[in-house]
Amino acid sequence: MTAGKVSAMFVAGSFAALGLASGTLHLLIGAMIIAPGFEPFSRVALGLAHGSRARRRGLIDIVKGYGALTAGGAGGAVLCAIFGDGWIDAGVGSYLPAEALQRYFSTTTWSSGIVAVLGGAAGALLLVVNRRVLTAGVMVALALIPAFALTGMAVVGGEWGLAGRALGRGALDAAVVTVMSTIVFWWHRRTAHRRTRV
Repeated sequence: MTAGKVSAMFVAGSFAALGLASGTLHLLIGAMIIAPGFEPFSRVALGLAHGSRARRRGLIDIVKGYGALTAGGAGGAVLCAIFGDGWIDAGVGSYLPAEALQRYFSTTTWSSGIVAVLGGAAGALLLVVNRRVLTAGVMVALALIPAFALTGMAVVGGEWGLAGRALGRGALDAAVVTVMSTIVFWWHRRTAHRRTRV
C-alpha cells in the first residue's frame, strides 16, 4: 500500500461519499474501480495459506488503505455539507434514492453474504490465473468501498448507529473475502504441489 495507492483509496472514499449522498450510482462504481482495495486482503490470505509473514504486511496495508478510504468518505461528507444542494444543481443529479443506497451498504443480509463469498473466491481465482486487472470487477460486486466510505460519512454527521452498521457490513465483507481467498490460495498451492510431484 504505497503512498499512491493510499491516495487512490482516499479519493475513492470521497467519490463514494458523493455518490452515496447524491444517489448517483456511477460515482459509486467509479470509486470501486479506482480503489486498489482487494490487494491487502489477498496479501493476508496468501500469508495464511503459505504460512508466511506476508499476512502482517497485509494487515498493515488494510489499516492504511481502509483508514484512508474512511477518511475520504468523511472528506466527501464535508464537501456535501459545504456545497449542499449545489452538488445536485451542478449536474450530478440523483437518479436513485440516496437513503436506499445508504441502507443497502449498511445492512447485512444472506444475499450480501453470498455475494461476499463469491467475490472473495472470484478475486483469488483471478489472481491465481494472473488476471489481476479484473479484480476491479470483483470490487464492484463487494460492499467494501461504499461501506467504509459510509462509515466516515456517518461519523462526520454524528450518526453513530449508521456508522456502526456500515462498519459492520464492511468488516463482514472483509472477513469473508479473506477467508475465501485463503481457501482458494491453499487449494491452489496443494494442487500445484501435487502436479509438480507427478
